[in-house]
Amino acid sequence: MWLPVDTIKLILLSLHMTMQVAENNELTRAKINIFTNEYVPYGRPTPIVITMEELPVKYSITIHLSTSSYLLAFFEVGKVANKMQPKFLKTLSISNQLSLLGIKARRKIMYDKGYFAKIIAIFWSANDKVITLQGQLPSQPWVHKVMEIVEVKVNLPTHCTPQIVILKGSDPQSPIKIAVNRRFIIRVLFLETCNFTIRASFRWHLTDAAELKHFSKYFTDNPWLIIRRYSLRFQTKHEIWRNLLVFHVEGNFNGFSFASRCYLKLAMGQVQAVIEGGESRRAAHNEILWINGSLSRDYSKKYEVKQFSTYNWNCDSWDDYSNPFCYHNISSVDAFMIPAYSFKSGCSYIFRLLLADDDNPNRGSLNVQTITMTDYRMLQVTIECLFNCEMDFFSPFSNVRLAARCTNCETQTVRYQCEYFNSSAHSNSKRWMVWSGH
Repeated sequence: MWLPVDTIKLILLSLHMTMQVAENNELTRAKINIFTNEYVPYGRPTPIVITMEELPVKYSITIHLSTSSYLLAFFEVGKVANKMQPKFLKTLSISNQLSLLGIKARRKIMYDKGYFAKIIAIFWSANDKVITLQGQLPSQPWVHKVMEIVEVKVNLPTHCTPQIVILKGSDPQSPIKIAVNRRFIIRVLFLETCNFTIRASFRWHLTDAAELKHFSKYFTDNPWLIIRRYSLRFQTKHEIWRNLLVFHVEGNFNGFSFASRCYLKLAMGQVQAVIEGGESRRAAHNEILWINGSLSRDYSKKYEVKQFSTYNWNCDSWDDYSNPFCYHNISSVDAFMIPAYSFKSGCSYIFRLLLADDDNPNRGSLNVQTITMTDYRMLQVTIECLFNCEMDFFSPFSNVRLAARCTNCETQTVRYQCEYFNSSAHSNSKRWMVWSGH
């Protein structure tokens, strides 16, 4: 099939413009390089330098610097809300800066005037042989990543030195995924014992991704650590570090120090907004109306602690839209009341509860309840989940525990009859239990 000349010119122009955009971006113009000595010491601080010819202005560049067992740096530079470490400094001579830090450049320095950032690294594994730098523009995913690889050799001491590793989670490129509401165990394995039977104490430090902020520390006499449920709820300073934590474990035996790192990616529990009474209910217009969202849960927190700092309530009504007791942002607490005779009999009112995690607004939940007002009194009966029914899911291998509650029965003896229904449309309901209570 032949194309018109004008169409061919348009396609060529489009390809030319696309190639210009791909080549003329801040990631390419930055010309990111990494410099370090060929031999780096074991267990002692050593400098590593990242350079740029130009710093990004319009966008942010994400830089990830790591080995097979060590995350040396993970940060954003450029247009970011919160400045991150390391800091890039302007210099007229990058070669002089490298010389001052004792770094011998193993290749030609492409530009001497530019910006440099210094990183102090400590290597604890002889298997760290390659440092990989990756740079990318998160706001422009169509721009290809830049990557640079530098080979290094970890200089071990002349005498035999014990070496350890944490089998799961040692690779910063693939951190181990941990549910914050589950208990788990971290184990240390000795790669080199130097023919000793090693009995040592271990010091564990939990930090952010850059190992700058320390959250907690532990001490054990065994090469393992038991992490309790809900004990890893820590807020990181920067968004790209969210839910990414590092366990740094170290020990000492006969004057020999050894250490390793474990990288964790936390899986937070879901947020569930719950309005007592279900999706729809009826209530007497001549009685106080309670709106209750106290059963709402953030499953990343223990049940007995405060779940949310703010409850966002809205009220709407199609057939009583001008009612002064029904409006947006009607309340910010978990439960509140509407005075008797505030709503009209025969009218419906829609209450919406919007909740978000206090630390992460992206984790949220919305629930809606429609209340129709009547002239006669209604019993307000709810079914609450006690065990194995969170988020309306259950495990068939455990019992489900539910509780029925009448909120306006006062001191009367109530007789409950509960039934459950099979999910099949053709099945019959089964009576589950009948009992009396208050």
